Amino acid sequence: MEKWQDPQTIAPWIVIVILLIFLLVFSIIRLVYTGFKRMVENQLKESKMQLDHQKKLQETNIIVQENERRRFAADLHDTLIGKLTVLRIRNQLVHDQSETDRLLNDCIEEARRISHDLSPPMLEHTSFHELIYGLIAPWEKNTTIAFRQDIRSEVDFPVRSKIQLTRIFRS
Repeated sequence: MEKWQDPQTIAPWIVIVILLIFLLVFSIIRLVYTGFKRMVENQLKESKMQLDHQKKLQETNIIVQENERRRFAADLHDTLIGKLTVLRIRNQLVHDQSETDRLLNDCIEEARRISHDLSPPMLEHTSFHELIYGLIAPWEKNTTIAFRQDIRSEVDFPVRSKIQLTRIFRS
């Protein structure tokens, strides 16, 4: 019998071939896994970039809205309230119509309230508890609600936070 036909010679070759096939299958599986992992990581990275972009757009939108509210409040205050005040003074000097004067005064107060609701005045220089007290003060006049402050430390909120917190408090 030839040496290559000997079972002791064939067995190691069979083991070597099986190991090579196993190594080849393992390498293919590893290669596919690595490619799939990269694909998932790229999709995750793209999703994070889209989410960050959406957050930036949302923050920019909020800033634009706040600037527009400030502009609108200033326009309302500077034009409408000024004209209504002039009209009230002219009405007081020329005519003695108390009802017209009362209606004009109500218009001025309502325009001032709308202006302050859109963009509270002196927001940068007003503390948060003063803002909240300004919102609660009308309730104290009309109801039995009593507002008591217990401030142990003064926290200076950023303007954006003050705006958002007062809007939450109003709702």
